[in-house]
Amino acid sequence: YRVPTSGAAVLLPKPGPIRDLLTDALLGSAEETRPPPVVQVLPSETAGVAELARERLVYAGFDAYLAEGATVPATASRLYVPPGTPTDVTARLLGALGLPPDAWGEGDPATEELLLALGPDYDPCFQPASLPTPP
Repeated sequence: YRVPTSGAAVLLPKPGPIRDLLTDALLGSAEETRPPPVVQVLPSETAGVAELARERLVYAGFDAYLAEGATVPATASRLYVPPGTPTDVTARLLGALGLPPDAWGEGDPATEELLLALGPDYDPCFQPASLPTPP
């Protein structure tokens, strides 16, 4: 289109793609509407560490709560995920906790909750910049 008074060439907007863009931006994608995974944090032998891990998970956008009961001795920190959990969710959880990529195992298939057992190796004060970047 050319502006009659100046002769400038102007591209006219296409309403269909603009509407789609605004709909996606304002409504969000299906990924964003899924509820966050629920993580059950088992009590740790070190006082306060389980609460710090729970807070870190909540801050990272996950739904986490402390399990009640006696502490569960663990030789190493481990995240147990039910079968079918997307690998990107597992990677985000491990990254939020500062755990290495291999610190997970298969959890109970009867539940959708993830389980976090904290061992003496867990460092709640890790530096996120020191984590390897995800693939």
